[in-house]
Amino acid sequence: EFAQTNYENAITRDNLLSMLYPRFVLAKQLLADTGAIFCSIDDRNHAYIKCLMDEVFGEKNFIGNLVWRKKSGGGQQDEFFVTEHEYILSYRKTNNFEWIDYNDEVQEKDFRYDDNDGKGKYSITKLEKWGSAAHKEDRKTMYFPIVDPEGNDFYPVAPDKLPGRWRVGLKRMNRLIAENGIYWNKDEEENRWIPYEKNYLSNSKGKLQKSRSVLYKLAETGDATKQLTSIFGTKDEFDNPKPIELIQFILEHTHCDLVLDFFAGSGTTGHAVMKMNEDEENRQFILCQVNEITEKNPNGIAYDVTAKRLKRVMTGSC
Repeated sequence: EFAQTNYENAITRDNLLSMLYPRFVLAKQLLADTGAIFCSIDDRNHAYIKCLMDEVFGEKNFIGNLVWRKKSGGGQQDEFFVTEHEYILSYRKTNNFEWIDYNDEVQEKDFRYDDNDGKGKYSITKLEKWGSAAHKEDRKTMYFPIVDPEGNDFYPVAPDKLPGRWRVGLKRMNRLIAENGIYWNKDEEENRWIPYEKNYLSNSKGKLQKSRSVLYKLAETGDATKQLTSIFGTKDEFDNPKPIELIQFILEHTHCDLVLDFFAGSGTTGHAVMKMNEDEENRQFILCQVNEITEKNPNGIAYDVTAKRLKRVMTGSC
């Protein structure tokens, strides 16, 4: 028999691992090939749960480790330093899983240039490579001359004034030249021309922005407590609830029609899905929660908190 989840007292690590192992095995069977599982865990148990999930889901299917900043104040009674974070271990079932990156909206104000040639407005991006690997030795095939507006051979120069390299290859550079896709600007201080690539508004679809592994300003446990207070009208219905913004962040980056949370707690996952469905999405959810009786919840957590929260959110009585 496996250990019961206990929200008021920490269970021993061997019981925790014994409890989670069969649940992870079952979760893997239930996952779609495009699906993934996300497990929130603290410092104390992170390493052990990571090893367990490596065994069940396969180390090759480890997506990454999100670090969530769960609080930004208090903690002055901690023995050494204030622990502000928890981890979210992320695993996919197969390599068919896709993490969706945000696509920044194109802002017309960013396109300040216009040659009045019928192609419309454009922005510019420097063609000489900057940052890391910007020297000729880093990519010798991307060190070649183009002709500047004065008819001279122009070679790329690195930020430290040593021979540099282009940001694009010869084939793409020749296409830019043929299509009048290079904007030249004279730097009077350095007495040299600087070439830029023209990026036309009509061809721009926004820029994909990779997510960051540290969720620093997303939402905190205190925000989640306020959310519960607004629903129940009283504080301390549930210890350490998760904010709906945390679940929404994960769901916004994944393709999922059906969400399963088998440690539902206060019902944050269901609340987050319903909130997202207000924007014409159509996700469904299944929540599982042992109806554990505590001092705060004499009728059980599932009855007093989880189900009651979802009913109030669904009926708008909160």
